[in-house]
Amino acid sequence: MRFSIVIPTFNYGHLVERAVRSACGQSGDDYEVIVVDDGSTDNTAEVLAALNSEFSHLHIVSQDNSGASAARNRGVREARGRLVLFLDADDELLENALADFRLADETAGEPDMIVARTLSVFLSGDVRISPVPEISEDPEQRFLDYLYKKIRLSNGAVAMSRSLLERFRFNERLRQTEDIPVFAHCLVNGRCAVSASQVVKIYKHDDSRRHGADAALSVGMQLVDEVFSPGKLPDALMKHRGRYEARRGVSLFRLLYRRKRYAEARIFYRKALKNDWREALRKPENLVKFLHACLA
Repeated sequence: MRFSIVIPTFNYGHLVERAVRSACGQSGDDYEVIVVDDGSTDNTAEVLAALNSEFSHLHIVSQDNSGASAARNRGVREARGRLVLFLDADDELLENALADFRLADETAGEPDMIVARTLSVFLSGDVRISPVPEISEDPEQRFLDYLYKKIRLSNGAVAMSRSLLERFRFNERLRQTEDIPVFAHCLVNGRCAVSASQVVKIYKHDDSRRHGADAALSVGMQLVDEVFSPGKLPDALMKHRGRYEARRGVSLFRLLYRRKRYAEARIFYRKALKNDWREALRKPENLVKFLHACLA
């Protein structure tokens, strides 16, 4: 089997059917769809039961609520495909998704990772299509381009080899931003290919932005520790930790500053200055905000 589409879900009974139908409606007979219900308390179980009777290649797995990382890891354990594609329960694959991944897989000779394009839909009605990913041949450059957002990876638009995901598991202590370290480690340790096609429709909404900010604050600097976890990166890449730690510190500083949590914000900016002052001062407006936070 070539593909396993894994859909983790928690209390998305009102949306998960759309995601499942988009996955089960793909072309070909070389794929399976696995939905991991992470202890939902809404009508998710009923929705999935009805879908399960309709699609023979759909597999439903239920577990106690353990978080997104645990749900993703469970999906990988259940998967039989050589390539695993994660799809968020509130998004949907485009009709051509697996056909495009299949073509890229065959053209590149079974790479470890295939990166494609996204189509994002905003509440305003605006639609944005991501550019064709420019993935360097050099693993170190790929790593840096991802960390500093020169390339952006999104669930639904990345297929990764199951063998890589078994090696670089999602850290179940990270209840959010769990995909960042895994994407980083797979980019460095795998052979990558690109598809110029749009393969997933991502729905952007205010809740996701607020939730993302809350998640970033709750995870804090643990994200840096996981990205630079010994054994998951070549030793030569550890030299980049200071700069990334500074970038993360500035990001948390900005989030706290916007919420007028000035005392906490100051702590993160001072740490950023200590880790890499050039990175901390890269945008002068952050220094202005820091000075304001000191006087507030």
